Formats: sequence, C-alpha cells, structure tokens
Amino acid sequence: MDPWGSADGSGPTSATDPPGESGADTEDTDTSSADDPAGVACGCTPAEAFPNVWIANDVGGTVSKIDAETMEIRGRFVTRADGLGRPVSTAVSIDGSAVAVSNFAGGLLKIWARPDLCDANLNTLAGLQTSVNGAPMAWGTDECVDWYAPLGFTSQVALAWGPGDLDPMTCEYVDQVVWTAGCFTNSDASATVVRVNGDDGSPLGDTVLSGFPCDEGTPTLGAVDRDGGFWLANTTPGNERLARVSAQGNLTLFEVPPLVPAGIAIDAEGMVWLSANNGSGPTTAARFDPMSFVWTFADNLVARGNSGLVEDDYGHMWLSYATHPQGAVGTAWGGATYVDTETLHVGPPASLGCAAGHCTGISIDFAGRVWSTSAVDGRVYRYDPESSAVATIEDIQVSPYSSDLSGWALHNAACPGN
Repeated sequence: MDPWGSADGSGPTSATDPPGESGADTEDTDTSSADDPAGVACGCTPAEAFPNVWIANDVGGTVSKIDAETMEIRGRFVTRADGLGRPVSTAVSIDGSAVAVSNFAGGLLKIWARPDLCDANLNTLAGLQTSVNGAPMAWGTDECVDWYAPLGFTSQVALAWGPGDLDPMTCEYVDQVVWTAGCFTNSDASATVVRVNGDDGSPLGDTVLSGFPCDEGTPTLGAVDRDGGFWLANTTPGNERLARVSAQGNLTLFEVPPLVPAGIAIDAEGMVWLSANNGSGPTTAARFDPMSFVWTFADNLVARGNSGLVEDDYGHMWLSYATHPQGAVGTAWGGATYVDTETLHVGPPASLGCAAGHCTGISIDFAGRVWSTSAVDGRVYRYDPESSAVATIEDIQVSPYSSDLSGWALHNAACPGN
C-alpha cells in the first residue's frame, strides 16, 4: 500500500504520516528554534541586511535587484548561459546575504546580495565587476554571481531557501540549503524535490514526490518552516496537492487541500496557509494546522484572485486580489487585502490599480510595505499600509509566479524570537 495514496496506490486520499513521524517532523533538529536560548540570545538578522527586493524577469531571462526605499534598479543578472532560463521565483537567505533564483526551464542561480561578499578576483579586471543598474553583464563575468546548478529539470518553479542552523557562538546561520522541485519530463511518474548546498550549489539529495504526477503539472508553490521542512503545493485545478519534505529529505506529510491553491505561506506560529485560486470555492484562504490536520477558512468576505501570501509583523496575512466584495469595479481595480491570522477575517480592500486585477505576486519589505507584481501590465507595486500611498515601477518584465521577493517571509516563519 502506498502510504501517500489510496489503498490501491492510485492517488492521495488523506493526510498520513509514517510511524513515529508527524506533520511537525519531530526528528528535525534546528538550533534556530524559537525556544532555543542561544537562538533567542542571538536574535534576528537586522532589517538593514534586507534593503532590496528581487524580481524574476521571466521573458528577459534575468532577475532585477530593486532598492526597496527608492524603487530604483540596482542590478540585473542573467540566470542561465543561453539567456533562456525563464526565471520565475526568487528567495532570499535568512541572513540577507544571498538570493536564489529558480528557472522554469531548469537550473538554480545564487547571487550575492551584498557587494562585500562578491568575488572581486573572478576576472582579471581591477575592482568589483557587477551590474549596478538595469543592464546585465554577460554570463560568467558578473562577480556577484556565486554559482549555478543546472539540475536538469525541464520544468521547475517551487523555490525556498532553508534557514539552516544558527551557530550560538558566531550568531551566524550555517548549513543553509536551497530547495526546489520540478519534473525532468512531462511524462515523469512523479515530480522530484531537490535540495542543494547553499554554499556551492552541490547536490544534497532528492525526494520523489509520490502523488505529484508530472503530467498534472509541476509543483509551483514552496515555503520553508522553522524546522527547515519544505512545503509544496500544486496549483492545477482538479489535482490539488500539499506535501511536506523534512530537512532530512523525507516525505512526512501528504494532504489534499480543500481548494485550488494559488499561494503558500508559513505564519509565525507554524501554520500553513493557502490562498484560493480565482473562483476556487467560497473562501479567500485556508489555514492548515500540521499538528491537528485541521483546516479553517477565511470566508467572511471572499476576495478573488490568483495571489501569493505573506504575513506582516502584525498578524495580517496579505494577498493580492482581482475582485473584493467591498472594492471598486473597473479596468484597473485590483489591489491587496489581508486575512487576520487570529480571527481569519478578511480585511478591507486597498486598491493598487492593477490592470484588470492581474496582480499576483506578493511580498513584505522590512519597512512593512506590501509589494505586488503584475505580469500583465509589467509593473511592480508598493503599498504603504500606514499612509495608503502606492508607488509603481513601470516597464519591468515580471514572472507570473509569486515568490519571497524580499526575504521577509522566511524571516517571519523561521527567525528565532520574531
């Protein structure tokens, strides 16, 4: 009998854990746990380590580094030698030192976020050679690109940077890993999760996602919890999936969610959140308790969209919407709203002016501002919840997939004492 499927092995039926394991994955050990005295003493990485947001430019084959305060492009980087990688997701390390980029057409890239960590001796030219504006350097010449791991996937989206372990002596995170998932061919029986060493991109192992057949779509959503476990979801209508792979690479939970997911997030309490794909049932989002396997729903108001999720510092789980019951209707009426993580009540709309409501990406910067992106109108939006001010970046190629643009999502879910 397939423990992740029905009795005849034909497919998943309910959440199940192997003997001795649970959704909380008790065999994981992580010195960055919130109740670890050394971890709390070290505290969290300061906000100053996260001054940028990172936008995957699907069509252009690059990723853009954007100053979160001035909204100016501070760099642009090619993500594969042939320029055809189709980058779709970005993830910032928990210490703010580096960014990982996932290419839909295969491969992972690591970029140093801090110039002082870049290798100024990569070529023979004096000084550091790196992009500082919207013009990318030729492949292999930018000294802030640390490594590239080809992996061999033909379709790859889900991405997350694991927190690693917090060294109580140095207060630095060590043994960080990068997680991704994909399919080698569309006919693969199951998708595969791969984790690589964050230091050099070398492989650390892979896990076959039994129950995620590739002919039903590559897993597109990924997030990491405090114990370093990697959560994935499939957004294909009719083939909804939610799974967790432990820090050691073991498939420890499989669940069929009660909606078609559009985004995934782990909140500060370790709960797993899924936003509802546009029209996916009478709910805005659903929350899953990995200890009790209980789902609860944010359905007092139903905001429609196809958005990611991210929790701010006030217990508000933000998402973009195409329509909101209390919002305006027109040609540019998309915006952002939130779900209160305690009451599960959906909040009021905040209009961003997304063309035809097509904002999908979502992120929070370390000043508490909400970022959203639209692949349809080629814009990046920044919303300040305190002042209601909206700022935009025009004419930028944006991936339609959501990701942790700033590093806040991982920081919120995994940083001790947060």
